Amino acid sequence: MSHARRLILALQQDPECNCIVLEKDFGQTGMLGQRMLDEPAWCWPD
Repeated sequence: MSHARRLILALQQDPECNCIVLEKDFGQTGMLGQRMLDEPAWCWPD
């Protein structure tokens, strides 16, 4: 995770870089462009 714009731009030049942009909406952090039904299922382990 980085807030350094120059570092992010440099890393994005690597074809193996998997860039995930986070956004905060009403106090909840999520992935930019991901909708509720796109989220993986989550259940607490027993």
